[in-house]
Amino acid sequence: MTEDELIEGLKRGDRSVQKNTYISYEIDVAAAVKKYVALQEDVEELKQDVFVKVFKKIDQFNRNSKLKTWIVRIAINTAKNFVESIKKRNEAINKTIDITEGYEWSSDFSNPEELLICQEGKNIIIKAASMLPENQKTAFLLFYIEGLSQLEISDVMGKSTDAVESLIQRAKTNFRSLFKITSRN
Repeated sequence: MTEDELIEGLKRGDRSVQKNTYISYEIDVAAAVKKYVALQEDVEELKQDVFVKVFKKIDQFNRNSKLKTWIVRIAINTAKNFVESIKKRNEAINKTIDITEGYEWSSDFSNPEELLICQEGKNIIIKAASMLPENQKTAFLLFYIEGLSQLEISDVMGKSTDAVESLIQRAKTNFRSLFKITSRN
């Protein structure tokens, strides 16, 4: 299949052409992303995001370069945006830690045992959340703790809203398992 046929098939939304494109450029995309991201799990998720962007934005391909060059450019930009979002998230977490340091948690408990149970529960939740894979943890915390919408999270993380929704669902499932394990210890 020529590059022109490939491009036209992508523009038509042909699933077999999309699969062929994925197979043809998967290694190039992974190599580009790995230059910015170390964790294989992040590489795999970003690789998926790249191809979603390629398939959605194929009409923007102006043929001034080869298709491979355009796809690799999308991969690099996606990886850079991901790294930047992680930096921003870490800055936000550090600010949150600074704000909550010295915070007195509610003392509306009838006895010290209730306060201790509440504190232990909070520690279990924090421990379980910290055990989630990085992307899932980010989406989980932004959605459930910070209260951001999926659209806002997609902007922060540089991912599609579909990818964010998937991350949140996987995080929720994993969190339940981790919470059970953590609360037993």
